[in-house]
Amino acid sequence: MILFLISNYSGFNTGRGGHYYSLRQMAETITKDREVIIVVLGNAPDLPAALLGMQNVYSVPTELHRQQQGLKRVIAKLQWLNCLSKLTAIHAYDAKSVYIGARIAKKIEKPFVLTKCGGRSPKSFYPIVDTLIVFHKKDYDYFSKNSSGYSDIHLIPNRVNSVAYDATRERQIQEIRDAKAFNILKIGRIGNDYHKTLTDTIRLCSQIQRKDFPVHLSFIGYEESEKVTEKLRDCAQQLNVTLSVYSDSDYTSRASELLWACDAAVGTGRGAMEALSAKKILLFPVSNFNYPCLFNEETAPYAMQDNFSERALLPESLKGYCDPKQILTMITDDAYKRHLDDFGHRTFESSFNVEMGAKKVIDIYDNCSNIPSASKLNLFRLRLNYFNLYRKYRLKLSRRKLRRSLRSK
Repeated sequence: MILFLISNYSGFNTGRGGHYYSLRQMAETITKDREVIIVVLGNAPDLPAALLGMQNVYSVPTELHRQQQGLKRVIAKLQWLNCLSKLTAIHAYDAKSVYIGARIAKKIEKPFVLTKCGGRSPKSFYPIVDTLIVFHKKDYDYFSKNSSGYSDIHLIPNRVNSVAYDATRERQIQEIRDAKAFNILKIGRIGNDYHKTLTDTIRLCSQIQRKDFPVHLSFIGYEESEKVTEKLRDCAQQLNVTLSVYSDSDYTSRASELLWACDAAVGTGRGAMEALSAKKILLFPVSNFNYPCLFNEETAPYAMQDNFSERALLPESLKGYCDPKQILTMITDDAYKRHLDDFGHRTFESSFNVEMGAKKVIDIYDNCSNIPSASKLNLFRLRLNYFNLYRKYRLKLSRRKLRRSLRSK
């Protein structure tokens, strides 16, 4: 039995949901070969939405700064479930789960694995473990160069299921799709975090549309800020771009199934990988140009280097793939479109399909050492780091409360 641990501490930056979906898809795939149990650590009142409906998922209430108490509660939970003695590996899916996971691994003398789920490379402290899995090349290079303690590092970006057409979504697909236009779709949160990607996409649509090539743009995702959405609508109106926004849960739930409404997708993270699985033309954000970039053989390494994030940097020599005129020429060439579809799907199967990733992870479980991977010193540093994070969070709350109090006077 494999134990997955992941944190859900309310008030702390544990991600916006993407790593929960990655965990779910990996765990469900591994379940075909091994029994899996998931324990969610934290003080958030509910399970993450991405994990709802799964079997063998349990929540254990803990506080970030009380790791010893959390450890006792998790062990008690596993004993109550009669699972502790059956565990063959412990897999933490974020840094805030490492202390408890490593201590359990040490107690039962089983392998311990940590997955870092994307994001920026650490600027300072990060848990030191023997077996580390990372999602993108930039993290792999970072941890390989900072190899003190990281003796077994694996690059496994494979974490996404292939998107299949679902006939029950046909009504929504037809509602989103404009049969008389070239349809471009962006799936993901609608807010400040992706403001550049969203506005760059609007500018691209403005530049490539013409009288005989109308473009229809759709954003599907959770609306984090009405003000941001309104700004995006204003931007689209000023640039004469037809924009539709779908933020209702009927659309955002399993939104990847709506990819069949588009001719091309603008993707970040998992969204980009899912678009490739559906054989869609893919555009991805780059930080040093004002338009998304076309995904092909030449640009793929730069997209994958940083996990299809807005941090991606494209060399000047490839700037033509961010040029709206050149993009328009390529996407209106039927032979080149077929080439892009095939290349994208091959890339998905080799690099992102979770079926391949699960096999690699199971191989790690079977071959990594049973020796506990975290030293006493590292465990102490972890507890100290968690306590400092908690202290800073409480201080931030106090400052907010004081500001509100001063405003009300």
